[in-house]
Amino acid sequence: MNNTEGTIMNNMFKKISRIALLGALAYIPSLHAEGSFSVGAGAFIGAQEYVGSSGKVYPIPFIEYESEQFSVSPLEASYHFFITDDIWIDGIAALRLQGIDETLSDQLKGINERENAIDAGIKLNYFTDYFGHLSMSIMQDISDVHQGNEINLSYEYTFEFGDIALSPSLYVNRQNGNLVDYYYGVEAKESRANRKAYQGEATFNYGVGLSLSYQFNDAWALFTMANLTRFGSGIADSPIVENDYAWSSGLGIVYSF
Repeated sequence: MNNTEGTIMNNMFKKISRIALLGALAYIPSLHAEGSFSVGAGAFIGAQEYVGSSGKVYPIPFIEYESEQFSVSPLEASYHFFITDDIWIDGIAALRLQGIDETLSDQLKGINERENAIDAGIKLNYFTDYFGHLSMSIMQDISDVHQGNEINLSYEYTFEFGDIALSPSLYVNRQNGNLVDYYYGVEAKESRANRKAYQGEATFNYGVGLSLSYQFNDAWALFTMANLTRFGSGIADSPIVENDYAWSSGLGIVYSF
């Protein structure tokens, strides 16, 4: 894809994402369904793919609201447009926790800071108790950080054992060149004798995940999750990436009103 085509695609993704976000925000004042509210604290560990890194901890204050039409979580806000009882479309705004800087490891000295971003877009969902949850999302940066986009396809099924819920998942995503280059590229001024300049390219990644929650009582719950992602060549070939796979994980506790 040439630069002109890439610009056209990015502009299209931006327009779709902003329309979806504005549509969701427009409906918020009209919400009337009573929902549930939760607070708590947690942490997310990521960035283990970078050379010399043992991971970065992202503390996350937990505030969640969930109703039939609208939901807010620490990393995402979405409005649900139901097509049928089993199929719906979400308008989404989400925080992308991928920010790093040169303090992540000695091998990253001289690397400029990469910031977290805010993405927005739409997600098509299908869910039944028997089948599980299948979803496809298209997300675009609206914070002018990486100026890229991501398409994600995922499947999750939840098993319940009394107070314990266990949810394995599978996912594949395509990240475009702008997104990959921002977080994994190396600019000429960042290059060193052992770190050549590198321009990230669009790539496909895939992985597996597992989340678990334990309900202590009607109010308190503990949750944890872990993902293993295998990166495509656009990321794996970067000189600031040590492995073509990486773990990410999270842990938290919440109180529901």
